[in-house]
Amino acid sequence: MKKLYLFLLLTVVLCSGSLFSQSTLSQKRYIKSERVSDKITLDGILSEEAWEKSEFVGDFIQEDPYNGKHSDYDTKVKLIYDDNSIYIGAILSYKNAKPANLLTKRDVFQLTDYFGLFIDPYNDGTTSYGFFTTSEDVQIDQKLLKNDRRDGNWNAIWYNKSKWDGDHLIVEMRIPFSSLRFSSKSSKNWGINFVRMVQHSKEKSTWNFIDKNVNGYSSQFGELRGLSDIDPPLRLSFLPYLSSTIDNTETSSTYKANINYGMDLKLGLNESFTLDMTLIPDFGQVRSDDKIRNLSAFEVYYNEQRPFFTEGTELFNKNGVFYSRRIGRKPKDYGDINDDYEDNIISNPDVVPLLNATKISGKTKKGLGVGVFNAITNSTYAKVIDNGETRKIETEPFTNYNMLVIDQALKNNSNIGFYNTNVYRGNKRYTANVTGGNFRLRDKSNTYGISGNAQISQKYDKDDAPEFGHRFSYDVGKISGKWQFNHWAYFVSKDYDHNDMGYLRRSNVISDGVNLKYNIYEPIGPFLFLSQRVWIYHRMLESPRKYEAITFGYKINATTKKQISLGMEFKFNPYEQDDYFEPRNDGYVFKKPAWHGFSAWMSPDYRKKFIVDVSGGYNYISEFDMFSYRFALKPRWRLSNSIFLIGRTEFVNTDNQYGYVTDFDDSSGDLNIIMGRRSVVNLTNTLELNVSFNSKSSLAFRMRHYWNTVEYDKFFRLHADGDLVTSAYNDNNDETFNAFNIDMSYNWNFAPGSELTLSWKNAVSGDEELARYNYIDNVDNLFREDMLNAFSVKLLYYIDYNRLFRKQS
Repeated sequence: MKKLYLFLLLTVVLCSGSLFSQSTLSQKRYIKSERVSDKITLDGILSEEAWEKSEFVGDFIQEDPYNGKHSDYDTKVKLIYDDNSIYIGAILSYKNAKPANLLTKRDVFQLTDYFGLFIDPYNDGTTSYGFFTTSEDVQIDQKLLKNDRRDGNWNAIWYNKSKWDGDHLIVEMRIPFSSLRFSSKSSKNWGINFVRMVQHSKEKSTWNFIDKNVNGYSSQFGELRGLSDIDPPLRLSFLPYLSSTIDNTETSSTYKANINYGMDLKLGLNESFTLDMTLIPDFGQVRSDDKIRNLSAFEVYYNEQRPFFTEGTELFNKNGVFYSRRIGRKPKDYGDINDDYEDNIISNPDVVPLLNATKISGKTKKGLGVGVFNAITNSTYAKVIDNGETRKIETEPFTNYNMLVIDQALKNNSNIGFYNTNVYRGNKRYTANVTGGNFRLRDKSNTYGISGNAQISQKYDKDDAPEFGHRFSYDVGKISGKWQFNHWAYFVSKDYDHNDMGYLRRSNVISDGVNLKYNIYEPIGPFLFLSQRVWIYHRMLESPRKYEAITFGYKINATTKKQISLGMEFKFNPYEQDDYFEPRNDGYVFKKPAWHGFSAWMSPDYRKKFIVDVSGGYNYISEFDMFSYRFALKPRWRLSNSIFLIGRTEFVNTDNQYGYVTDFDDSSGDLNIIMGRRSVVNLTNTLELNVSFNSKSSLAFRMRHYWNTVEYDKFFRLHADGDLVTSAYNDNNDETFNAFNIDMSYNWNFAPGSELTLSWKNAVSGDEELARYNYIDNVDNLFREDMLNAFSVKLLYYIDYNRLFRKQS
């Protein structure tokens, strides 16, 4: 009996100890700031007397690999501030090792040790600013948004210096208040968390515990207390540029030179709102798009690469209504000119010139976020010879793009918002308008949540009746804990369209689905992390209400204790799928039989100098005898601490694929939709070389070749009910498509915010007859074609009002 009492007592003690430990970890920590007046020199030595006014905080907790365990490395942090900046001093201890001293270009973590912090000036868990420094003094900054998405395109002006003393890495950082947005309250408690990464043991630890079972990263920050009498400084900066380009076209070997100049302006309208403006921008040095042949019925989505549109636009990214690639796109009638005039074209610009773009964004003391966006593109004209005379034909009118966003933060990391987009294409075209709202609600424990949105689209054309459409969706479920689940639904009417300023893959759809997830963040057997998801997805037409497809799936991801990441996914559609879009004509359907697919992937330990990521999979339709398989190899080779080589080869082969070929009216006036059985091969080879000379200068080289072949062996006529009947159509639609690009640039950050860039771009693409070449001959022929070459130099110089006129340190 005594043994039973002792056992029960021990169980109670252990359980209470575990509960105490967990509750202790979840408690919000705080660090007290101290105001100083002494000048601080960033030299990696905490020698100034000002540092003595602050006490160290430490005892970091692991985020990875053992979530909730105390860090194996001692980390001590101090924080002080003056009228202009916050200063952070940190002492990072190591165990019989040195920091991983890899050199990378700015904003790249890669495989180096780093230390940094997140600051949430409004302490509401919506937007945080991250500042990190590697052991080689490379700066990395990013925004952490309310959906836990990290925006690495955000850049700020701040300062850092690290020094290795033989046992410790000592870090000093200065973050000017002008790099942050905050209210003018006389005293403030800011959200804050310090982060440390040790690559040797793959340990990532934080000062305030981040529980990976809890949704919301920023909501788990500690607090910075003691800031007082801080006046938000005037945030005014200019970024003028001067660039020169020498280039030719793919149809001419004659090189032309031009000089461009313009300026970006950033102005803090008050303590919280900022105006960003670009005047006569030059985006000629952005990386080339990864072009592909598109055999589907839907538009290809390309990522934005232009800096003005990638930085500070998170407030505008509302359910796809803001797709900045629409601004300065290829003229809408560009293709018509090529088709109608062929060899009689003098010039046909493929990019609409952007005159200027403006953003105003910020958040009030009460958490009301407001964003205003405007961009203006000029009219675009093609020059052609028509009946012996030179004509100018408008391919894109003068266009004005506008967007307004209002977003109110609520308790428990919740929010509600409103937004509107408007595109005006001049008197000769039409006006497009989209109005919508969104919400996100979380319970007090951040365990359950519901979110949703609704939009109305409107188009007004002087020659046609107005067009109206609507869309809405919701997502509700359990968002934290090991077990998570949600149900979502999505509704888009047939006439809904926000593609004048946004991206909508398709309209006329009703879909819904259920997800069930189980995540294990504690070690189990050979695994450090294990995540499983089961889901079901159903889709149908909105008008008329007809079934399209139902799909089931299972996915598992895991990371082993040897830092090997692996996973697999299985999907199957057990019933016939009705595709109303592949025929490209209303009233027709293409019936796809039941199918299933499998994919798997594996990534070795990235700390090794040479590794190869491997992935592959297949899809199979038994009734069509369609079999598609793919595999990809991605070798990563660290040639030295400053030279990194990444390759990628991806091969996709599809046999007996059925797809749309063409349509026409026969002699009787009946519509003929021709479908074809085809073999499709895609081969993509990419090579990237990154060389860092120091923390301020780097060279990046990227080469990509995409090869696609399509070969038909049989044609069918598609009936409206989905039946396929063998057709006598026998036109040659076999072809191969190539896209080859080289992007090389040298970047030198010669001063904070200032940059010199030298770049070379080389490109060639086009279609050829399939039968002429195998892959080797195809590549040989490709390099005989005319290529686009562009050489450019661009100088950006950052001018800060505070430093220029106030002599701020």
